[in-house]
Amino acid sequence: MIQIVIAEDQGMLLGALASLLELEGDMTVVGKAKTGLKRLTSSRN
Repeated sequence: MIQIVIAEDQGMLLGALASLLELEGDMTVVGKAKTGLKRLTSSRN
């Protein structure tokens, strides 16, 4: 299983990309954030 973290500031694109990736049988979106900095900060906690 491939685990994916997405950082995208456009909410609509973030949701669409996550949905498309989830359609793949071997991919799971495990995290989403609006900025790379927020994603990096939250993954350290």
